[in-house]
Amino acid sequence: MQIKRKLTDREQKLLQILINERNKGIREIANLAKTDGHDMKTVIDSAVDELDLSFLNQNKEIDCTLISTYNEKLKNIENAIDRLSEGNYGSCQKCGEPIPEKRLEALPFALYCVQCQKKKEEKGKEANQKTFSEEREIMPS
Repeated sequence: MQIKRKLTDREQKLLQILINERNKGIREIANLAKTDGHDMKTVIDSAVDELDLSFLNQNKEIDCTLISTYNEKLKNIENAIDRLSEGNYGSCQKCGEPIPEKRLEALPFALYCVQCQKKKEEKGKEANQKTFSEEREIMPS
């Protein structure tokens, strides 16, 4: 992605954080996906019993889940880079206030300031509790 406007010092610093996080995610995916078919065949052939094979399958599933998680993180980072290039990065999408730099350093693709994120999570908890209560009322004891 090429950014066509001049970035502020803050934006340049945050862009570097986003790029570093993106590169880290790409490396993690590459490491998880590194095992080629030949290596896996050797590992499977050396498995002693069904428990070993079960363990190998479980590890493969964990790797797939981790790859999926990293892919989602990469999408969020790319979206943040797009917002930065458009001049919309670093502002809370709820209240419009600037998201503190420390928060963006910790979570570079944050969409909300801490206060709005807390409110959003509280609403989610309330909705989940309400659904659970409604389900309990419907189910016979």
